Amino acid sequence: MSAANARGSVSVIVAARDEARGLADTVAAALAAGWAAFGDVEVIVVDDGSRDDMPALAARLAADHPEVRVVTHARALGLGAVY
Repeated sequence: MSAANARGSVSVIVAARDEARGLADTVAAALAAGWAAFGDVEVIVVDDGSRDDMPALAARLAADHPEVRVVTHARALGLGAVY
């Protein structure tokens, strides 16, 4: 652990399908909580075959925040495939 993240780090997995409406708020909350509690955070958004605008929104969030990563399933695989 480096001095920069002496409090530790956390990875938050956001499993989502067709959640474009709430994704930005969820990612913002996860980032804020991770920074406050640990000082170092990554948010992994797993798109489970969304049919709405969620994949494009997730890509924009990742472009805006280097702490956000996106994993995309071409079709819905279910919650078990997220983990």
